[in-house]
Amino acid sequence: RARRGGRKIGIRVPRHDFALKLVGAYKRPLAVTSANPSGRSELHTRKDILDFLGGKVEMIFLSTSAHS
Repeated sequence: RARRGGRKIGIRVPRHDFALKLVGAYKRPLAVTSANPSGRSELHTRKDILDFLGGKVEMIFLSTSAHS
């Protein structure tokens, strides 16, 4: 079961070439988080993302549109 306290889950299908290749190579769904925490302002810079998620995840992939 993929739920946490609710009855619904969200499913995202990436449009980014790297993300699609990663999912295709793994051949299974990936459980990932967004860099936009619920109820908080969006994270835009590499530093903001690392400050929020750093140490809690094994890898962080940033698109070329992410700021330094």
